[in-house]
Amino acid sequence: MSYTSDSSKRLVLTGRYKWGDFYSGKRDEITAGVTFRPNAHLLFDFSDSFNSVRLPQGDFTTNLFAGRLNYNFSRKLLTSALMQLNSAARLSAINIRLRYIYRPNSDLFVIYTNQRELDWNGLRIVYKSSSRAISRFSLSTTRWVTVEGTNTPGLHLPTWTEKLSRATRRGLSRLLYFLYFLQRLLLLSPLR
Repeated sequence: MSYTSDSSKRLVLTGRYKWGDFYSGKRDEITAGVTFRPNAHLLFDFSDSFNSVRLPQGDFTTNLFAGRLNYNFSRKLLTSALMQLNSAARLSAINIRLRYIYRPNSDLFVIYTNQRELDWNGLRIVYKSSSRAISRFSLSTTRWVTVEGTNTPGLHLPTWTEKLSRATRRGLSRLLYFLYFLQRLLLLSPLR
């Protein structure tokens, strides 16, 4: 059972209640969220998901809070920040991303990620003094190029390949396709 207010408005409210089987027990999930868009550039989004699980081995609850802030400087320069508090994993995570679209379907991302352990005492959240933050910066890019007459997102043949024969370029593009699909297959594999 779910509810979403008019998504074309500045303020959007969402709510959902799910129940059912969970392994050898039952689970109830209550999710609520609010999104506020004061103007075309700025968006605030907050949500909370509460789960109550009853198993023969014991009952437990989990809570996942997420807060998101998006600010678009222009159609080509966008930022987003996400913060999550996870009571089950006892973690907090912060992700800040700067996205620059330097041409259609071609992006440059600068990403900062921070993760910390926390103690979840009711409504009071305390960072563990013994835990260290795991922080990292990363740089990523995507590029839309045409390879052998097909539009291929994310695959880029370096400029030195222009000197190769057409058959060699075709073989190289097939190898890239194979590696791309192999990576996707490994990421989706349940054996990881």
